[in-house]
Amino acid sequence: MALFAKLKSKLHLQLTHSEHTSSHGGQVLLDALARRFDLWKKIQDIACLDPRTRQSSGFTPAANIAQIIFTLTSGGSSLADAERLSKDKVLMDLLGLQKGADQTTLGEWLRAFRAGA
Repeated sequence: MALFAKLKSKLHLQLTHSEHTSSHGGQVLLDALARRFDLWKKIQDIACLDPRTRQSSGFTPAANIAQIIFTLTSGGSSLADAERLSKDKVLMDLLGLQKGADQTTLGEWLRAFRAGA
């Protein structure tokens, strides 16, 4: 399995006034705000958020957390919603996510923290 990490988007956006909107346009702003405060790097630097035994493959903590944050801030409320959001290839590219995790992968990642409690 390849390594899927949260990367900076390849796109450079200039925000101006417009009459046109996108249902996920705010997610790009949220990602820009998170990058401004180095949130994704800070998440990645917290070792206890990465329960994987092979850290060269799978989804990084920043990628999982980003997917969950973008799901919740776009009106989603479940891991199934997170999986549906990950199927929007345009949005994933805008947010710098190569791929989104399915609901099983996200659930296993979240349960890994419960096992240590």
